[in-house]
Amino acid sequence: MDNNSPAKFTNFLKKRPLKIALIYFLVSSAFTVISILLTFDIETDPDTLKIAAITQAVAYILLTALILYYLLQYDTKQILQQNEELIEQEKRWNYAFEGAGDGVWDWNIKTNEVFFSKNWKTMLGYSEDEIEHDYLEWESRLHPEDKEIVLKKLKDYLEGRSDIYSVESRLRTKDGSYKWILDRGKIFEWDKDGKPLRMIGTHTDISEFKKLKEEKEYLLSQLQLEFERMPIGMIILNPDFTIKEWNPTAEKIFSYKKEETTNKKIHELITPPEMRSEIARHFRELIKKKETQKSTEQNITKDGRLILCEWYDTPLYDSKGEYNGLMSMVIDVTEIKRKEEEVVRNRELLNQILETSPVGIISVNQNGIITFANEAAQTILSANKDNLVNKNCHSDELTFYTAEGEKLEDSALPFNIVKTSGAAIRNNLYGYKSAEGFKILSVNSTPLKSPDNEFEGVVCTVEDITERYKIENALKESEKKFRILFIDNPHPMWIYDVETMKFVEVNDSAVYHYGYSREEFLNMTIADIRPIEDVPYLIRSVREDTEPTQRHRGWRHRKKDGTIIYVEISSHALPYTLGGNYRLVMSIDITDQYLAEKALQENEEKFRILTETTSSAIFIYQGKKFVYLNPYTEIMTGYSKEELMGMEIWDIIHPDFRNEVMKTGIARLKGDSVPGRYSFKIITKDGSERWIDFSAGTITFKNKPAVIGTAFDITEMKNAEASLNESRERYRQLVLHMQTLRESERAAIAREMHDELGQLLTSLKMNLSIIKKDINEKQIMDMSTVVSELDSMSELIDRAVKGVRKMITELRPEVLDKLGLVPAVEWLVENFKKTSKIDCSYKYSHESIQLDSEKELVIFRIIQEALTNIGRHSKATKVTVSLIKEGNSVRLTIKDNGIGFDNKALRGKKTFGLMGMQERAASIGASFEIESKKGEGTVITLKL
Repeated sequence: MDNNSPAKFTNFLKKRPLKIALIYFLVSSAFTVISILLTFDIETDPDTLKIAAITQAVAYILLTALILYYLLQYDTKQILQQNEELIEQEKRWNYAFEGAGDGVWDWNIKTNEVFFSKNWKTMLGYSEDEIEHDYLEWESRLHPEDKEIVLKKLKDYLEGRSDIYSVESRLRTKDGSYKWILDRGKIFEWDKDGKPLRMIGTHTDISEFKKLKEEKEYLLSQLQLEFERMPIGMIILNPDFTIKEWNPTAEKIFSYKKEETTNKKIHELITPPEMRSEIARHFRELIKKKETQKSTEQNITKDGRLILCEWYDTPLYDSKGEYNGLMSMVIDVTEIKRKEEEVVRNRELLNQILETSPVGIISVNQNGIITFANEAAQTILSANKDNLVNKNCHSDELTFYTAEGEKLEDSALPFNIVKTSGAAIRNNLYGYKSAEGFKILSVNSTPLKSPDNEFEGVVCTVEDITERYKIENALKESEKKFRILFIDNPHPMWIYDVETMKFVEVNDSAVYHYGYSREEFLNMTIADIRPIEDVPYLIRSVREDTEPTQRHRGWRHRKKDGTIIYVEISSHALPYTLGGNYRLVMSIDITDQYLAEKALQENEEKFRILTETTSSAIFIYQGKKFVYLNPYTEIMTGYSKEELMGMEIWDIIHPDFRNEVMKTGIARLKGDSVPGRYSFKIITKDGSERWIDFSAGTITFKNKPAVIGTAFDITEMKNAEASLNESRERYRQLVLHMQTLRESERAAIAREMHDELGQLLTSLKMNLSIIKKDINEKQIMDMSTVVSELDSMSELIDRAVKGVRKMITELRPEVLDKLGLVPAVEWLVENFKKTSKIDCSYKYSHESIQLDSEKELVIFRIIQEALTNIGRHSKATKVTVSLIKEGNSVRLTIKDNGIGFDNKALRGKKTFGLMGMQERAASIGASFEIESKKGEGTVITLKL
């Protein structure tokens, strides 16, 4: 509605009579003047003039009546039309305010009458007739804390000191509660002196808005508080990588206060200069990938210390998807890395401790065979290490009895008890007959289990407590005479002197529970088992609380080992037989209940931290969709969280495994017994295949059954297993091949000895027979014949010697033992040139190469095998062999210009020559490489 419409209408009504009078005066004056002039021009006769005057008067009356009628009819029509428009506008105005739910008020400032609309009254819980049209109806309902402010703002507006009137305040409703109201108004009418006469406004209920605003402020404060309390460094960066937020943990890690970091670029502040460009590039790539990335970096603190940190960087985006900065979580892992190194040292120390421990330590495998026994175990069991290790723990030489001397069945032995029950046993007593006599042994046994919870054996500690056992038995008999009722109580109990607060007596449960011996207790006061900060309160309670019976819940006690426990105390005054002021106290440990309550509060936060920082994928799957997944699930699969939420789990499982996983999942939801852990493949977003180790369990999530799954990426482990299996198979084939070669070599040697040496020796024997026969028959033999036969025999012997030398050289070259590796290789190369007709050159260091005989033989055999392969397969025309000393190392290189081969195509083929060379090199700890391409020859390199 136009705010000026009522004023225009009022002005219109005020000016209308003046207009009518003016028109009437002008018309009547014109008519009178014209009629008089016409009359005098036409007639001069008095009677005629009289008649003319009468006629003139009648005509004037008729004319003026017609004019008034027309003017009044037009004016009335205008008034009615404007009044209808005004009513229509008023309806629209009221409809607009009522439809918006606002209450309307119309205040006559002069009379203090106020019109309150129906919505205004309903807003406060009143009906139409329950509120008077009075200014005080509004003012009396203002909240006391708001009243002064609201009235001042209203006064300032009315007196012109403020251009607008708009204020938030609380109004009392019918039920006594208060609602927040936005009160807005405007002056619509003033008197002639400019003072306001009428003001109209609205009331808008903003209670919900106020509530939401308060909740938002509370949530923001909580978020800020959590940010400040985070146990890991939290840093928020602006889009230009300057620091916006920096929590106390980050201050602790880097030693910079928050105010020292604001608006400074993070990589220029905590990154070593040589790494800053790399970190800047990392940030730019992170923004492109739009995903959280983990990295481990070296950083520098304010005081110049270099530390190692793990970073989890996440790009931030606004509601429009525009990059808005980075959120980084940082953990100082310097100490963790140091502790990992310390663990290695501790393991070495543990081995020393095991060997020097006065307690016997024995390890038994799942078959009952002793695999380890330290010196103490050998002494206790009267055996040496060789007698215990590899012996069955059930053998007759290791016979155990009860402490009373009765022989035990096998089922009662420590190994069988642990194997059957799967649980550890503590301080079991056994009798054992040794060369020194009957011993009493205290045995602790703990099961060894694989990661799959499979039984793998038992670790036992054995202690000779023969003397202690005798003493303890004597003490038990003595203690029976001195026991009193409170000593047998399962709860810790004691009696103390109120004046000195010293313990006078304690029961066994107190000794067991608190870790102090009875003698220690009797030299202590009750303040000694309280944390130091609780002692003043304890003293005040003892001095001031004189009630005969007292109960205290939630008191803290400290055990001997420093453990703090929460207890419920019942205390009773009693007359002690020795006289004095004493109290009897019973303590009940409620620590578990307290910790359970505390753990319940912490579990949710721990779960969140665990799932968001772990390097395994964790998700909850319900129905046919993911309802929760942690950041690592995105990293493992390559899909974003939004993409995974719109997918089924089967979309990422490899087709070869879908049926198996589906059957297992359905069975689990039905409650059937299924494996809790198994492996299968998934397909990532980029199409690659990954092996995962998957474990799952059923849970109730939002009152519906669901499956919670954990997956570890074991692709590298699977690849390593495949490589290991391939290596084992190659080794097995090589062994078989070597055995075949060995048999072939033996057959060749036998054949050569038979064909060559056998024939030569037979010929020698025949020559000797001829000489012998001639001597026997003729007594005297022609000397020329003897010389001829001897010459023939000498030639045969020379041939035999050459044959033997040839066989010896083939088995182990004599030149290698006599002259060393370098000359032996030279001899081998020359021999290869003669037999193969291939140009072969040899390069070697003039500096002496000193290796043990085993390594020299291996290198010689590798060269021999390589040259044999070149001669058989390479079709080479030129070969180079070099044996060079490089500092403390020796490098062997064999290069040919033959046809070469494809390394990849060669995999899987039974290339025993190459396999043999690789295995020989590995046996002496040398590196071995083969590089070859078709048509480009082959290079073999060995480095030792």
